[in-house]
Amino acid sequence: MPKKTAKRPSLFKSFKQSVFNKLLKNKHLKNSITLEHRTIYVLPSSLGWYFVIVAILNFVMGINYQNNLILIMSYLMFVVMIIAVLMGYSNAKGLTVKFKDAFNSYAPQKPSIVFELQSPTVTQSINLTYQGSEQTHKYTDEVDNKPQILTLCLPYSSRGKYTVQRIKIASNYPFGLITVWSYIQLQTGVFVYL
Repeated sequence: MPKKTAKRPSLFKSFKQSVFNKLLKNKHLKNSITLEHRTIYVLPSSLGWYFVIVAILNFVMGINYQNNLILIMSYLMFVVMIIAVLMGYSNAKGLTVKFKDAFNSYAPQKPSIVFELQSPTVTQSINLTYQGSEQTHKYTDEVDNKPQILTLCLPYSSRGKYTVQRIKIASNYPFGLITVWSYIQLQTGVFVYL
């Protein structure tokens, strides 16, 4: 009978995780988080990076061929990118995500966790993603000042106790060019019974 060995995490993955934890400095270890200046991260999405590269190429081509129309086009592309960053940040600012409850399950059903989302202004295009070994996500179009309940299913279906991993709160509003995100790290676990 062949001997089973445990699968070890790769060196890069463990290094990435340790650097990530040091950068976050446990400021997301809460059961409730309100997105504000200290907890919001903004970077171009993959589409946004392509957009920036095309804007740079337009700028280089405009300078090389001394064509003012191409230069204006590249400036306008940079302006659109700056507007997207400002709109995306203001869209997510003020969103409150509260952990409400965790539901255990019996195999093969999957456990779930429940969140309450609320925002003083309308927040659009919010996606909650579970960051475990397998990812699951839940999407909502709009969050306003009325509390909205969102249930996120976890990817566990075999018997055992599981610690809830980091959950990413993200939005690609307004044009899909940028990603605005934050994290919530719950101090809870779920059980899957047999």
